[in-house]
Amino acid sequence: MKLIYDCIIYSLQHSGGISHSWSKLETHIKPDIRLLYRDCEENIFYPECLPSKKIINNGIPFLNRYKNISLAEKPPFVFHSSYYRYCKNAISITTVHDFIYEHFKKDMKSLVHKMQKRNAVYNSQGVILASESTSKDFDSFFPDYKGKKRVIYVGIAPEYANLAIPTKNNVIFVGGRTGYKNFEYAIKLMKKMTHLTLQIIGGGSLDKNEIIYLNKNIPGRYEHYQSISNKELNLKYNEAKYLLYPSLYEGFGVPVLEAQAAGCPVICCCVSSLPEVAGDAALYISGKNIDDDIERISQLDDPKIYNVLIEKGLENSKKFTWKKCAEETYAFYEEVYDFYAGKE
Repeated sequence: MKLIYDCIIYSLQHSGGISHSWSKLETHIKPDIRLLYRDCEENIFYPECLPSKKIINNGIPFLNRYKNISLAEKPPFVFHSSYYRYCKNAISITTVHDFIYEHFKKDMKSLVHKMQKRNAVYNSQGVILASESTSKDFDSFFPDYKGKKRVIYVGIAPEYANLAIPTKNNVIFVGGRTGYKNFEYAIKLMKKMTHLTLQIIGGGSLDKNEIIYLNKNIPGRYEHYQSISNKELNLKYNEAKYLLYPSLYEGFGVPVLEAQAAGCPVICCCVSSLPEVAGDAALYISGKNIDDDIERISQLDDPKIYNVLIEKGLENSKKFTWKKCAEETYAFYEEVYDFYAGKE
C-alpha cells in the first residue's frame, strides 16, 4: 500500500494543535512521499518530519490550501491531507478535528472553511474523527456521508510528565481566548481566588481589551507566555495548582491530557469532548455560574480530593499515546484501502 501525505498544514501554521499533531503522526508512520511547499521548506519548524522525497509546489501558499491534488502516481494509493484537501485519483482520507466554524462562526472565512471541509469530506473514502463528540457532530452535519469513518484519539508528547516538584500559587490557562474558550469567565473565577496568579499560555498577544479587563479584575496577578516549548510548558503544569480550562466546546482538548500527565489537576466544563477525554480525572464546572463553580473548586482545598485527582489524571493520560494513534491510523488506512482498491 502506497501512502502519500500532504503537509500543507506547515504552510498554514508554524505552531498549533493541528501542525503539532500532524508532525507526531508523520514521525510515527513515515509515509512514502510527503508533499511540502516552498515556504515550508524555507521555514522548517518540524525538522524530524523532513521527507526523503519532496514534491514542491511553487504556487502561492495561501491559494494552495484550497487546491485539490492530482498526482501522476498510478492508483490505487492512499492520500491523507493534513488540512481538508483530497486527491482526485487516490483513496483519500480526511481528518475532521472539530466543528468550531459550524457552531460559532458565520463570517466569510468560516463560509470558505465550511465549503472546503464539505468538499474534502464528500470526496474522501475515509474520515478520521478526533473524538466521539466530534463524530456525533459529523453525523449531524454530514448525515449522508457513505464512506468509512473512525474515531482515533491523538497522543500526548512524551515531554509531559510528573516531575514531583512543589507547586506554586499559579493557575494555568492554555490556548485560544476568544468566544467559546470562555476566557473572561476564567478571569471572573480568578477574581474570587485572590491568593492565586493566572498564567496565560499561548493564544497570541494579549490585545488592548484583554489587558484592560485583566487589570480591572486581577491587577498584578497575571502573566502571559506566548511561545514556550513542551518542556517549559510541562514545568508550568508541574508548578501550577491546577489547569483552568472552562472552554464550552472542544473537538478533543489536548491541554487536559498534558496537564494530567504532568500531575496537574484539571478544572473543566462537562461539555462536548471534555468528559470523554478527561474521564473521572477532572473537576467539572458549569462554566456559567460563578458562585456554584467557586464552591466546586473549593473542594480542591481538601488534600485528599486534590491528590486523588492527580493520581486519576496520571492514569488517564497513559491511555493516549502517539504509538497507539499511529497504529490505529495505519490500520484504518489498510481497511479503507482494502475496501476501495478493487474499485479503482
